[in-house]
Amino acid sequence: MPDARGGYGAEQRSIIFRAVREAFKDKENQAACNKFVANVVSIVTKGRVSFPKGASANEIFDLIQNEPWQIVGRGIQGYHVAGVIAGHEGKLVVAAWKSPPSEKNGHCAIVLDFTNSKSADPNLMRNRAVIAQGMLHHPEKARQYAKISIGFSEDKLKNCVYSCVDVA
Repeated sequence: MPDARGGYGAEQRSIIFRAVREAFKDKENQAACNKFVANVVSIVTKGRVSFPKGASANEIFDLIQNEPWQIVGRGIQGYHVAGVIAGHEGKLVVAAWKSPPSEKNGHCAIVLDFTNSKSADPNLMRNRAVIAQGMLHHPEKARQYAKISIGFSEDKLKNCVYSCVDVA
């Protein structure tokens, strides 16, 4: 069933949104971004694309830079393209940030859309991509639909990679 917006990629977007809702039901997924992303990827691609069991966000960062994934952007500017590809082309897009060696955990999320809200403040541009995420040690911050700055600080956005795969 296509999403209410219709148009190109609508059926794929509907599949992604259903997978996000399904994965979000599991409290473990809400409490760990890597499990949430891995679960959504497996559901959306019908197992065609998957991550090794227990892959960390740092490992997911590395994995989405290789086939069958296609890198669509990097850094702060990259999420604009990632949001458009997810929201308008119906591709499954993963955002990932790899933590420096001094920190333990990276972060990853599913990019869902790119909103076209208008603002005179150019600093609000980074809030236009929309993500779904689990959050390690902070399940109260898990979201099914939230602006990207909820999951990634500006410093993390500078080092994010965004990659996509086709929906099965």
